[in-house]
This record gives sequence, C-alpha cells and structure tokens, in this order.
Amino acid sequence: MKRFHALSISFALLVASVLMSPIAHACLGEFSESSIFFDEQDLKAGIDGQVVVEAAIIELTAEFVGIARIDKIIKGAIDKNKIVITTVASSCTRGFGVGASGIVVGSLERNAHGELTLVAKQESNHQREARRKAHATPARL
Repeated sequence: MKRFHALSISFALLVASVLMSPIAHACLGEFSESSIFFDEQDLKAGIDGQVVVEAAIIELTAEFVGIARIDKIIKGAIDKNKIVITTVASSCTRGFGVGASGIVVGSLERNAHGELTLVAKQESNHQREARRKAHATPARL
C-alpha cells in the first residue's frame, strides 16, 4: 500500500511538472489552432502587416516553408509573382499544403539563400474570433 501511495505521489508530481513547464505543449484543441491564411473579414477587422498579399501555395520545400504564387498585392513592395512563405511553427500551427490559399500578412526578410521571404503572421482561431468581435463592437461614448 505504501508503495502504491508513493507511486501515485510521484506520478502526480510528474504530471504537475509537465503541465507547469515553460516548454511547448501539445495544442489544446481547435480553438488553439493557428493559420497563416486570413480572409477579407480579417482585413476589415484590423489584421495588418508590412506586406499583405493574396497568395496560393504552389510548392512545398520544407515543413512550413512553401513557394507561393502571388495573385494580388494588397500592401507592400514585391516585384515578383512568386515568393517563399514561411512561418514560425508551434504545436498549434496548422500546416499548409499545395493549393492552400488566402490572404497572407507578414514581413519581408531574406532567407539563408538570399531569397526574399514573406514571414507570415499566424493567429489562433480564438485570437481571430476575439479580434473580429472587438472590431465589430461599436465604440461607446
């Protein structure tokens, strides 16, 4: 009985230490999932960046790195019709594949090969919904 009690306490401490650890955790559900693709509603609700484009992924070069065809430049200076798009990955980042498309918002940087790269913002479903609601709520005087 004492051994079972000691094992139970050890297990509880292990679980507590994992849950309280500052390292990355598994995504907690659909509300936590994030995406780099936005839509017109997001532009109206205040999403913004150095660069805003409508783009479609035409080739994947690595996980969370793709080559995109630029269909429309909404904001920013890009003089090409294709660009490398990447994002910082987390356990909640929804991956993107060939054919994925939408509005991409971010900043321009050069990658290790000197290629112009759009580092895309991402936003969780929860953050997106909160921003949309906040923007839709009329200001009170």
